[in-house]
Amino acid sequence: MEKKRLKKSDDWPEEEKEKLIRKVVRSAIRQGIFPKFEFQDLCQEMRTELYLKRDRYKADGRAKKSTFFEEVLRNKLGQIKEKERAKKRHAIIISLSTEIRHPDGSITILEDIIPDKRSSSLMRHLLKKLAVKDVVKKLPSKEQEICYHLMEQHSIEEIAKQLGMHRKSIEYHINKIREVFAKEGLKEL
Repeated sequence: MEKKRLKKSDDWPEEEKEKLIRKVVRSAIRQGIFPKFEFQDLCQEMRTELYLKRDRYKADGRAKKSTFFEEVLRNKLGQIKEKERAKKRHAIIISLSTEIRHPDGSITILEDIIPDKRSSSLMRHLLKKLAVKDVVKKLPSKEQEICYHLMEQHSIEEIAKQLGMHRKSIEYHINKIREVFAKEGLKEL
């Protein structure tokens, strides 16, 4: 009786989902993609991903639900692994669907402002801008404030006057900002 109800509502039993999650994560660990101690964390990530993507399955006969879920899980594992690799390279991963917020409050999707995806110089420029914003968010509040003034091309004297600080203090903070940027691989800025 229970099985018929599940089939009619096109639902998938939780134990089946859990079995699939464990199978996919164990496979990734066996292949050496992830260490064993990350098993529980990866399983939780997979549960979250299945929950978020559960409504995207279309029962149009092209793929079974188990196949769809397995593909979702494998894609998520790939994303996690790529993020780990990026951390090691000090790189920032963004997608073309990344939203860019403008000072006036409007939002543009990165894909909309790249005329040709092969235009690498423009892409590098935009990636650097996004990377700078991410690094600035990591700075202490005083250094963030100084950084924003520098981006507005204010001189050290102007910044010191506006913030009520000594010129040497501003220079000290600028050196600290440069150190952080260098650690993040943005030392040419």
